Amino acid sequence: MGQVGVLSTILSQLVIGLAAFAVVRWGLRDFEGRKKNALAVGTGLTVFLGTWLVPSLQAIIQVIAQPSAAEITREADRLHAIGQFEASISKYIEATGKDPKNFEAWEGLAISQTELQKLDDAARSFEAALALRQDNLVTLSNLGACYLKQGKFDKALVYFNRVVAAAPNGEEAAMAYYNRALIEQERKDLESTKKALADYYKSLELAPNSSYSVNAKLQI
Repeated sequence: MGQVGVLSTILSQLVIGLAAFAVVRWGLRDFEGRKKNALAVGTGLTVFLGTWLVPSLQAIIQVIAQPSAAEITREADRLHAIGQFEASISKYIEATGKDPKNFEAWEGLAISQTELQKLDDAARSFEAALALRQDNLVTLSNLGACYLKQGKFDKALVYFNRVVAAAPNGEEAAMAYYNRALIEQERKDLESTKKALADYYKSLELAPNSSYSVNAKLQI
């Protein structure tokens, strides 16, 4: 049962409990002179305890005991780390459903989806993450790379350009320069080739020992 369902149950039980309480109050009036109302009192107490108080406490405990979005995200991270991407996706989706503003869950979801080549889904998840942190360089770079893998070069360039504009000499920029060079190289015209060479050089300047530096050196 979701939290909304639990709270609805508590509300309905509250109404029943109030009705039972009214019965108890009525039965207690001039109790010594109204022995016959003892049964009504007992019945009211039974109704109050059985249909409202105990179930309400159980429902409240259930809400409190449910894992938070942050806890679910941590479990999803653990599953991702051991390569259980389908399971991690399921948990990340659960976390984003519980807290749509959970940036880490959206980012983790997108990365797990990328691992399984669910690139359309991954792009949507990266976009959701960026809506929460618009200037996050890692997410900008990841979304650009996602579009690059799909062959959507114009979209990819938008995000690589944003990385370069935000931090032209940063670590993420080195990857952005390299990926931007790959796109320019695909255009095969002289101007684009010049841009690609300039970006390869800049990437090597910022990250000469990166995993992609070998390929960059082959291009210049």
